[in-house]
Amino acid sequence: EATRKLMRSGHLSRPIISSACPAVVRLIRVRFPALCSHVLPLNAPMETAAAIAKDEAAARLGIPRERIGAFFITPCPAKVTDIRVPIGTKESQVDGAIAISEIFPRLSYAMSHIPEIEPIAKSGVIGVGWASSGGECAGLLTDHYLAADGIENVIRVLEELEDERIRGLTFAELNACSGGCVGGVFCV
Repeated sequence: EATRKLMRSGHLSRPIISSACPAVVRLIRVRFPALCSHVLPLNAPMETAAAIAKDEAAARLGIPRERIGAFFITPCPAKVTDIRVPIGTKESQVDGAIAISEIFPRLSYAMSHIPEIEPIAKSGVIGVGWASSGGECAGLLTDHYLAADGIENVIRVLEELEDERIRGLTFAELNACSGGCVGGVFCV
């Protein structure tokens, strides 16, 4: 919704490039600096989720926010770098990352032994699909977008954008990993 709102404002350079993939944002900064003004000026979803989780936990538990840790389960080494050396913010709301390949076998075993599953999800269809290539675009409810995944494809699209060979595009969702975050490096 925040992206849609910013797009309606008309204050962003077109095409708008998603800021969700930290590897792509860093690639743009280093190799395609002319496109930096096109990068969506929003925090990554993990940052927003960590801030909300800390605020809710502080209110519910009555302890200072500074004493609450938020950890991100991820298949992505670029997200780990983004936590340690964030772009656009002084410090990350996320305190650490846990590789999904490390924790999934333990979680899978534990979840298979839960007698009754308590529904706690707060995500809708758009939120669940976000991590797949094209998921962010689907959430924008617009037709003038491009979704590319895999670093070679991303570089090709960025070169085309830089050379202004792609026209009429409103939004570009670019993911370094094939398939988006769900196809991330060593994803279980």
